[in-house]
Amino acid sequence: MISNWTRHCKTENEVLKFERQLHNSADVLDRLRDILQGIDDDIQRAEITVKAYDSPSWPYLQAHKNGARQILKDVIKLITLDQKEHK
Repeated sequence: MISNWTRHCKTENEVLKFERQLHNSADVLDRLRDILQGIDDDIQRAEITVKAYDSPSWPYLQAHKNGARQILKDVIKLITLDQKEHK
């Protein structure tokens, strides 16, 4: 688990309590990870079509997509409680 999750906790008891709450929400976080991964997959598929290059502002669109994909990857990493699972 990434330490950002418990950085706000002031005592070890608060850390343990919050970690339990997170682990009890693992099914929801796993589903959210799947949804976010699907969004990332959709962006990636859109990038490899020939039509994607048919725009004079392609570099800006590509930069936007790259930024969106980076944020998705950051959030996916954050919500992956078992970091051994993270690619």
